This record gives sequence, C-alpha cells and structure tokens, in this order.
Amino acid sequence: MTISSPDAGEPPYDVFICYAWDESKQLADELHQALTEAGLNVFQDEPSMDYWDKMAPEIRRALLSSRTLVPLFGPGFPRSPHCRQEVHLALDCAFRLGRTDRVMAVTSGVRPDDIRPSELSRYRIPRQGRNARDLAVGIAERVRALAAEDDRTFGDAPLPPSPDWFPEHLPGGRHFHGRHAELWEIHEGLRAMDKARNMGHPVVSVSGVGGQGKTALCAQYARLFALDHPGGVFLVRLSGSDRRVRASPEAVRAQLMEGLRAIGLKLGLSGDELAPDGLPGALRSRLKNLAQPYLWIVDDVPSGFDVELLPELCAPTGIGRTLLTTRGRFTKGVSAEIVLGGLDPQDGLSLLTGHRPPAARAETRTARLLTGLLHDHPLGLTLAAGLTTQDGFEGYTELYRQLATPDPEDDLLELVQYLKAELPSGYARPFAATMLRSFRGLTDAGRDVLSATGVLAAEPVPLTLLDDVIAGSGAPGGPERVADGLAHAVRHGLAELTESTDLTGGRDDTPDSRACVVHPLVARATRVLNPPPTRRKLRDARRGRADAGPQRHAVLVHPPCGRAQSAARTSGDGTAGGHGPVEHRRGRKESARRGRSGVRTTGRRRSLVAALRSSGRGLRGSAGVRRIHQARRPAPPRIGPLPVRTAVGGARSSGGRRTPDAGLARARGTGDPHR
Repeated sequence: MTISSPDAGEPPYDVFICYAWDESKQLADELHQALTEAGLNVFQDEPSMDYWDKMAPEIRRALLSSRTLVPLFGPGFPRSPHCRQEVHLALDCAFRLGRTDRVMAVTSGVRPDDIRPSELSRYRIPRQGRNARDLAVGIAERVRALAAEDDRTFGDAPLPPSPDWFPEHLPGGRHFHGRHAELWEIHEGLRAMDKARNMGHPVVSVSGVGGQGKTALCAQYARLFALDHPGGVFLVRLSGSDRRVRASPEAVRAQLMEGLRAIGLKLGLSGDELAPDGLPGALRSRLKNLAQPYLWIVDDVPSGFDVELLPELCAPTGIGRTLLTTRGRFTKGVSAEIVLGGLDPQDGLSLLTGHRPPAARAETRTARLLTGLLHDHPLGLTLAAGLTTQDGFEGYTELYRQLATPDPEDDLLELVQYLKAELPSGYARPFAATMLRSFRGLTDAGRDVLSATGVLAAEPVPLTLLDDVIAGSGAPGGPERVADGLAHAVRHGLAELTESTDLTGGRDDTPDSRACVVHPLVARATRVLNPPPTRRKLRDARRGRADAGPQRHAVLVHPPCGRAQSAARTSGDGTAGGHGPVEHRRGRKESARRGRSGVRTTGRRRSLVAALRSSGRGLRGSAGVRRIHQARRPAPPRIGPLPVRTAVGGARSSGGRRTPDAGLARARGTGDPHR
C-alpha cells in the first residue's frame, strides 16, 4: 500500500521519507507524524513491492513532486534496492537543480565513511539518540529555508546539457544500466582539488576486466554530470586491450599523439601547431583559453603502463579533470580508483529483461538465475538480452538451460580457451555460449558486418569502409545491406552506431560520417568463429582497400575513423592492429597442411614501412610499429599504497558495503564467484 501522490493543483510534498522497512519503520512513522504536526506536507511510502520490482509509477511521481528527500540511513539501508533507486533519482535531480542539500540523510549506526554515495554524508543529520520530534525540528527548519530560496521540486530539474565532445562522441549509453554509486564516486574523486586535504591534480581511474562497462560508465558520467565540465569533454583512445600496443611504450605514445592531433583538428589548430613537437604546447595554450573546467578522458590505458609516465596522460592544464579507464590498476598517482565488478543484481535483471519482460513469476526467478550464471557481467547480459529478441525465443527457462549446459562443440571449446584469460575465472564458458548463439542468430548481412568489423579495428569503423571491405571479400555488398546488417547486430547487442560528428565543429549528417563500434571482446570472438577462408578474404579486401588513394586521404581528414583504416594498413597478421593471434588453431593447422609457414615477419615489416610512407606518417611511425613486434611485454611495476580507493564489486568494500558479487557467492555457498 502506498500513500497517493498529490493530484494536479495540490501543493507538492515538502518531504519524501525514504527508509528500509525492516530497519527503520518505527522511526519513519514517528518522523512522518512529527513533520506533519510541524505543518509540512510529507510523503511516506508503505513498501508493498517485492525485492526485484522496479520503482512503482506512483512512488516516482511522488518523489518528483517533492522538494526534499530524507533517507533514514542505517546499516541495512544500502541493501534495499528501492532505497537506492529513490536516493539516486533524488540526487541526480538535486544536482541538476544546483544544490544536493535537498537530500538530507538521517544517519544512525554508521560511520560517515560508510555512507554511499558519499554525497549523502555532506548534509547528513546524525541521530545521536534524539527522538523523532527533535529530529523533525531541525529538518523542518532546513526545508522552510530551502523553500524560501528555491521552491522547485525534483521534477522541475532541467535535463542535463549536452556537453561538447572533442573530437568525437564516446559511445556506450545504449545499454547502460545502474552504476549510480560509481557515477557519484567519479564525481567525488574529480573534486579532489576542492578539498583542503588534497590539492593535487584530480585523476580518477576506472578499472575492471573486459566487458564490465568502463567506457560506458565514463560516457554516462560525461553526459549526466555535464555541469561539472562546461569546457567540454576531450577523448583520447589508447587501444590498451590490443595485445601488441600494450606491450610497447612507443606504440602507446604514438596512439596518444594521434589522439591529441584529432583533438587539435577539432579545436582548429593547423600547420606547425599540429606538428609532433609543437602539438602539446599548442593544445595547452588553446585549453588555457577555455577558462572553464573540462573533462579529459583517456580510454583503455594498457594494463602494463608505467605509472611513472602517468602525468603524460593527464589533462594538459590545471582546470582539466582526468578520467582513465584500464584493465590494470593504478595504485598511486590517482585521487580515486574505482574497481568495477558485476552489476547490482536488480540492474542486471533490468538489463537482461529490457527487450522482453518475463511472462510470469517463475520466468522472473529463472531470469535472476541467468544473471547469476553470467556473473552480472554487463556485456554478457547485453548479448543475452539480444537473444530474447530472436523470433524463436522460448522463454528465460529454456535460455538458461541452453547457456548453462551448452553442447560441447568444437567452436564453443575453442572460444572458451581463447577468452578465458580475458574474463573472470569460471565465466568464460557461459559467455562463450552466449556469444556463439548471438553470432549464429544474426542474418547473413549481420554476420558479414560483424566479421568485417572484427578484422578492421576496435575503433569506430566508417560504414563506407565496411561496405568496401565486404564487397571486396566477395560477399554481397551495398549501403542498404550494410545498414540492414548493422541494425541487426545492434539489436542483438553486438555493435553500436556512433553519433554523426564533424571534426571541424558541429554535427555531420552525411552518410560517410556514420561509424560502427564493436567491443574488443566481441571482435576477437568473431575472428575465432569465422573460418580461415572467410578471414583471409576479408583481410585481402582490407589490404586492397588500404592501398587505394582515396583511403589515404580519409586517414588525414578523419583521424578517429582513420585509426581503424590505419590499423587495416599496418596490421598484416590477420588481426586489427594486433588483436589476438594470426589464425586460431584450425587456421594454423590448415596452413601447415598447405605447406605455408604463416606470416613472414620481414615481408610484413617492409609492407608496414611502405604503407606508412604512402600515408604521410613517415618512418617515425613505422619504427614505432616495428617495435611493437620486437618488444617483450614489461613486467607490471610494483607500486605503493593508494591515496583514496573505492572498491566496487568485490567481496566487501572498504566502507563495509555488501556487494552484489559477495551476495551471489553467499547464496550459492561457494565463496568468491570469480575464483
């Protein structure tokens, strides 16, 4: 049962009381009565929802019709998904209204450092043995003072402004679910310069295994907290998941310079300003003129990156705030580290069932088991959600059976062996089964698009290039077929379509500006699933397209998309810029039977030098690429303690929070589910 929200024309609620039923029901009742007697209009929910239910529409309307939220924060508060939903909705709206003191937490039995999101601790009201009437006096005083200054409600919050991106938008919002606490941890970590105890340059590191949604989290933060960085969002991609790039510091610097050059083009730099020697200084001068805070995102930093070189990746000026993503760990040099685990179970269920809600309670229970089977892994759940859109979908019970006990065929076993080093322990098999079913469920056009993207790069790949490579491999081509195949891959969660952008400023709505993005794990799995003859045809078509004159021009005009085309030109090993092996085991065996010895390293290097010369990048770039093949992967540095660390997704965080992975392990009685 719930107390109904006010009808149209009735006054808004002054206070919305948010509490955990099994912990604070008595205090909530007493506080509701005391605040009402003080003359305030108060909403108190009487929870009647199951643990896995979404926020009821009437509850959401009441919250959006309220001026303030008062969470009764005790030790059990974070375990309630409904409380978390209400707090995060109120905080997001309060932030966009310009003041988060609209959310005033009454704390009891918890330390300030244990409160999550930490923003709640800024305007907390410690109970300290006081009764409800004493608490109501202070709350009523705050509410009346706030209403006198700004009588808007949470529902009056404006939509977040759209930030300016340099040089391109960062994809990743289509399948984003949850991560509310992590968004606020990023916000808190990037405000390090505002704190007297930490006056260093704000740098936040987001780490986790592949597919946990690091890039998507940063994209969501950039959009929702656009007020934090009015100067814009600057993006540099380092392709650290590329096994050869992450083994060479020279290759990382080359990627960094390429990203800086793309930003410089978008900012209008030209001539000598874009030269390697003058580019950093020219960028620094231009960014100083912004006079507004900006966000500097460095995506996919190699896991073996030397922490002593971290300053080279940070924002060029003091008003920039740096956000890094990596599969490794930075334990010094950052103001906060956020380690991503699986999604909250409720958020995972919402992601899995977003296309097709369960038809009955039994289906909901099976869907919850399926999220546990997939370790609440965002990419795996996205692919599984795509399987529910297929015409032959027979329900979540059958899908769980298919993924939990897949047939041990050769393709599956080979994919498991190939991916197990990239995924949490014990998760490779269900993920491989999901990926295999997703790939086979595509139309022919969808498989052609995904296969072509897999041999190009993990960067945005222009649709015109996809069309050329597919047609050059002998498969049916044409813009309409590529668009149809891409739409099918997007619907299955295997690809994303980037927004159209123009590096010279503004939007570019021409068809040539649209590009396809595929997650590196999906691209690698696709290369394994394609038979060797198909991969050879695509590689040959890619090389032929790279030798064309107009392609070299495209590399110079569109650097972000040009990285995909440059990877096609520089990678002669059958992968995009060195992702994965030349051929998987079946391919090598077939080559051996035909009397081939694989790729000739000397010939490949000669072709690299020639291709780089023809594209205008010169010998400096080719030397860097050559060192990719020669250098051994350096050992990770031994590094010291972390200044501020936020652990998310482990068995128990530093703040004592019980996290989804730990809950799943306890339910199964198996300890850490990732071990």
